[in-house]
Amino acid sequence: MNICTYVRDAAEPTEMRPFAEAVTQELPEYSWTSPEVSCERILKSVLANERVELVYKDNDLPAACAVLVAEDDDHVGPCLTVQWMYVMPPYRSTGLAAQLIEQAEQLARSMGLPAIAYTRRIGDVRYENTYRRLHG
Repeated sequence: MNICTYVRDAAEPTEMRPFAEAVTQELPEYSWTSPEVSCERILKSVLANERVELVYKDNDLPAACAVLVAEDDDHVGPCLTVQWMYVMPPYRSTGLAAQLIEQAEQLARSMGLPAIAYTRRIGDVRYENTYRRLHG
């Protein structure tokens, strides 16, 4: 398993497509429109931002990803937001999600940002926002 880091300007190509396609097939909230429309909406939102993409691959198979965006959050001010994060089903419960969050924290620190923000899915159409202050 290896990780690739991509630093992208807005509108630059994304590595997110296989993950967006998987999300729209798996999660019921993305069936409100067609999977194709939902996938394109996700990709459009990713391409709208300067970002860092972290992508885990198992050989050449996509395993997990996170899209990270530095922003000025309405609640906590400057932070690194995890815009998207997804772990493919065969790789769940392997610690990849925790590793992606840890890498986001390290990146935020290296950028001088005092916090990270991310959303976690806790059930069908239910999400929880988390803000984590970084020290050191």
